[in-house]
Amino acid sequence: MEGVESRVMSTLKKITLNNPDDAVIEAYDLLFKLLSNIITNPAENKFRTIKPTNQTLRTKLFNVKYVEELLQALGFTMVDGNYVYTSQNLSPLGIAVTDVMAAQTSIKENRMSPEEKAKKAAFE
Repeated sequence: MEGVESRVMSTLKKITLNNPDDAVIEAYDLLFKLLSNIITNPAENKFRTIKPTNQTLRTKLFNVKYVEELLQALGFTMVDGNYVYTSQNLSPLGIAVTDVMAAQTSIKENRMSPEEKAKKAAFE
């Protein structure tokens, strides 16, 4: 598991550093939703398949550099042109959901004005 998590973290870092912030935030939103759907509905094969031909996924997810590397690090395999999660082990996806949200939060916090940061700190 440790190897998977380090590959995921490394790839998330590459995604964050090599793409525009807005594109990364959108991609992370989609990844969160896609991975959460698998975790919530593990027996539903439709949620285990990510189709690069889907218009929304193509423009908001697969246009982001290193996303395909991330899917592979998580254990998705290419089957008939689609990424499919065939493993019954959902632990890597749970870890990835947490890591994706942390990376997204970091990007959003870095973009905050000093006033927004002060307001956020007051609620923590």
